[in-house]
Amino acid sequence: MTQRFVPECPFSVGKPNALTEVRIVGDDGRDVASGELGEIWLRSRAPKRLFLNAPEVNARLLADGWHRTGDLARFDERGEVQFFDRKVDTLSIRGKLVSSLELECLVLEHPAVREAAVVGVRQHAGDSQVVAFVALRDPSGLPTLQQFVAERVPPEHRPHRIISVMALPRTHNGKVLKRELRLDANIALSRQANGSGILHHDDAALRAPLLASSGSTKVLLP
Repeated sequence: MTQRFVPECPFSVGKPNALTEVRIVGDDGRDVASGELGEIWLRSRAPKRLFLNAPEVNARLLADGWHRTGDLARFDERGEVQFFDRKVDTLSIRGKLVSSLELECLVLEHPAVREAAVVGVRQHAGDSQVVAFVALRDPSGLPTLQQFVAERVPPEHRPHRIISVMALPRTHNGKVLKRELRLDANIALSRQANGSGILHHDDAALRAPLLASSGSTKVLLP
């Protein structure tokens, strides 16, 4: 991709370069119209990144020479790719997909928030219960965060819980481990259902070593 950052279009990743073909494809395997959401498929002569010892997975990802990225996006009227979210990280709310990244950006606008990650816990009806994890630069700002978010998003998009952590879990290259946060969110919502508003690190330590090593207490706002 060729990219020039434009503040008015923060999720633009630019236009395909001359060496890469890009398609945005629907669930039926057909290209979607401009402005519609679909999965990014790529094709180029560059070496492919493959999963080790997983030939069946690699075959699905690279069928017909097109790499299924697992990323959702849309083409805008300028032909630029507007990134939406990783497919696995999207939130399903009232039958519509919602970008966890957009909610994270909103939470990060609060001056007390240093890091933020939003995950969804799928319920039996198919909708996601939204949970936001925040690492704060100023803990005294925590009580104002819910109202801050409530004033900026529709009621159905508001987090069911906001969980304060010392730091977000990350891989060695800095990527947030959302799969781990989804496990945390499940625990948190279970505690909520049982009438408990606080999740201590001793509870999370059942999933050692990741959370046990953080030594942090997580406070859930009602």
